[in-house]
Amino acid sequence: MTDENKTPEDVDVHVGQVIRRRRRQLGFLQSVLADALDVTPQQIQKYETAQSRITASALFEIARVMKVPVAYFFAEIDQLEFQAFNDEIEANVSAFLKSSDGQELAIVFPQIEDAAVRKQFLGLARAMANASQAGKLVRT
Repeated sequence: MTDENKTPEDVDVHVGQVIRRRRRQLGFLQSVLADALDVTPQQIQKYETAQSRITASALFEIARVMKVPVAYFFAEIDQLEFQAFNDEIEANVSAFLKSSDGQELAIVFPQIEDAAVRKQFLGLARAMANASQAGKLVRT
């Protein structure tokens, strides 16, 4: 987040939470970490709450002071993104299977034996979805 009116990015929130958790594990007060980094305790609080984005050099120094690799702050992010992706798929599949068209498609699609035809069908479905989202799909 670069402006006080903007919502912080999820990654900034996550990194701030990891900094806070590691700082507490080490028994550091915000002032101790601030002194080590030559910033104010208020700046540490802004990093931890994602009110301020952390520069690469500041994150490198935080990692050095906390005796962890920079990657430590991002270790869980891949898993969080993967879970969010899975949650989105699950919601879409659930909504799809609740519709009669979705149920019918779920029955007939696997009956298309030719893999190339299934691939073409998926390509057509993607193109129609993209056109629909762009408002270019003409309904008759």
